Amino acid sequence: MIALAILAAGLMAYVPRAALSGILVYIALKIFRVGEMIRIYRRGGREILLVAASGGLVVVLPIESGMLLAIVLSFVHSLYIVARPYCAELARVPGSTVWWPPSAHEQGEHEAGVLVFAPAAPLNFTNAEGITDKIKSVIAARLPPVKLLVIEASGITDIDYTGSQLLQREIADLEAKGITVAVARLSHEQAEREAGRSGLIESIGKDHVFMSVEEAVRKLGPAVRSHAEG
Repeated sequence: MIALAILAAGLMAYVPRAALSGILVYIALKIFRVGEMIRIYRRGGREILLVAASGGLVVVLPIESGMLLAIVLSFVHSLYIVARPYCAELARVPGSTVWWPPSAHEQGEHEAGVLVFAPAAPLNFTNAEGITDKIKSVIAARLPPVKLLVIEASGITDIDYTGSQLLQREIADLEAKGITVAVARLSHEQAEREAGRSGLIESIGKDHVFMSVEEAVRKLGPAVRSHAEG
């Protein structure tokens, strides 16, 4: 050690950096789990693209910048999923009272003049306009014309004020066109509380909030209203 200090004192300045590099390489070997990445590739769908992009950023850029951008990329991906949520038009499973998204194997039963629409995300300022646009496009394409819209709300876990206002505006436009709007399965406690606080329940009407889609269809469906008017 004395000889090293005398003959190679200048090299000692590189020891901290070399030690840190060794630690980072050791950590990288531990977190670069090839088996887990293969499983994500096989079962995670497009999530492997996010993994590859994050890994590439960490490798190509300085460690601090790469990690920060990888976190930002993950956040943007999550925000995109919320802002562009999956929405489905539901149909009744034959022989039951269950309403479910149709599949290639089972198309389901549709009630004439009834649209059951299920957004699968919290209703907030990032996605409310997109959800209402989807509702309008589906209604415009339906024949015979929609007379009852049932919003299946089991996937709505939260509602913010802006999202509520946008949906209330769409409800008012639909009702002005003679379309009745109802909500079914607003089961999440927080979403139910925010729906009441923001005025959404009032705009729909408490008598148009139901425990199930089938109950809403049976009580408010076009066939029921036509019979009552007759």
